[in-house]
Amino acid sequence: MLANMRAAVDVAVAQQLPGLIICDWGNAGHLHYAPISWPGFVYGAALSWHPTDTPDVTGGLAHVCPHPQLAQLTVQLGMGGHDVLPPIKEAGTLAALLTRPDAVPALVAAGMTEGTLAAVADELDAIRAACAAFMHDADCGLWADELANTAHWLRLGIAQARHTLGWHEPLQRSAVQQARLTLLAHHRTLWLARNRSGGLEDSLATLTALTAGLAE
Repeated sequence: MLANMRAAVDVAVAQQLPGLIICDWGNAGHLHYAPISWPGFVYGAALSWHPTDTPDVTGGLAHVCPHPQLAQLTVQLGMGGHDVLPPIKEAGTLAALLTRPDAVPALVAAGMTEGTLAAVADELDAIRAACAAFMHDADCGLWADELANTAHWLRLGIAQARHTLGWHEPLQRSAVQQARLTLLAHHRTLWLARNRSGGLEDSLATLTALTAGLAE
C-alpha cells in the first residue's frame, strides 16, 4: 500500500496533476474492517500536503485512532506479512494463506519457510493479546476488537497453510473449526457495529466458502 501510494503521488507531482483518488477496494465481500483502511487514508493525506516527505504513518494514525498503542498495533498488523512472505503478485500478503490457498506452494518455492511462518504466527498472537487489554474500554473497544479479529482470521490462514504443507501446527483441527464458527459469528457483529446490513451476507458467504475446508 505504501509503495503504491508513493508511486502514484510521484507520478502526480511529475505530471503536475491536481490530486489523486484513494480507493479502498472491497473485493470478495469486503473482508477487512475500518481500522485496516485508516493507515492508507492517513498516509495519503500526509503526502497530499508534503509529497516529498516520508510520513510517520503510526504518528499520523494516532490522531484518528482512539489510543496511540492501537495505532502502533494497526501498523504492526499491516506490516507483519512483509517480513515473512515474498512479494508474489496477488499472493504476497498473509491474507493469501486464507483467501488463496493455491498460492501456498508458490510462496514456499519463493522462500517462505516453516520458521518465518512460525514467527509471524507468534506476532499475530501477541497482537491479539495486546488488543485484549482494550476490549472493555468504551472508546477503544471496537477498534481493538476489529484488530484482534483480523489477526485471528490471519492466524487461521497460517494454521491451514501449515496443515497443507505438513509443518507443525499447534492448533488442533477441532480447535480450528470451532474458531472458524466463532469468527464467522463475530464478523456479523463487527460489520453491523459500523456499517449498514447491505453486503453483509455476501461477506459472510465469502468467508464461509473460503474456510469450508479448514477442518479437513
